[in-house]
Amino acid sequence: MVTDPPYRTSYDYTKPRRRPAQWDRNFVGADQPFDPTPWLGFPEVILFGANHYWDRLPQGGSWCCWDKTPGRKPADFASCEWIWLSRAGPPHYFPHLWCGGMREGEENYSRLPHKLHPAQKPLVLLTFLVEQTAAPVVLDPYMGSGTTLAACMRLGRPCIGIELDPAYFAVACARLQQEVEALGLFA
Repeated sequence: MVTDPPYRTSYDYTKPRRRPAQWDRNFVGADQPFDPTPWLGFPEVILFGANHYWDRLPQGGSWCCWDKTPGRKPADFASCEWIWLSRAGPPHYFPHLWCGGMREGEENYSRLPHKLHPAQKPLVLLTFLVEQTAAPVVLDPYMGSGTTLAACMRLGRPCIGIELDPAYFAVACARLQQEVEALGLFA
């Protein structure tokens, strides 16, 4: 399982900022604490935002620090995100710019002016994390805009995504259809 679950945070995606926010509401679960217990039975688990519920995680595993502002001053939100991996190993450090409109790689502002989901993650990061697993099928029970599944498709890995919000489910389906067409799958 590789996922970015909703968890309580003080960050409000709808608040006024220098550039107007594109979101008119926070996503489901952003105002609730997250309990990882139901998911810990999977053989391999990778959870974003784990510093918000670390006390509910079992001993062991490993951590990945995603530095969202490498070489820059942080903006009005966290400069890094902690990701917990159930598989033991050395800590990982993943520097990849992802700060509002400033985004590195194929999802930079010139290619993706607006993110597809308030909590969207970079495809290159999800690709790295999926590569850390040996699971025969990758599950993302909080798929949002489908980044985990897009990474799996590019890696040729079977995957399953689940999304509660019908609007974001439609966004993920459209995105994954574009991936299918770009990769020439089922042509």
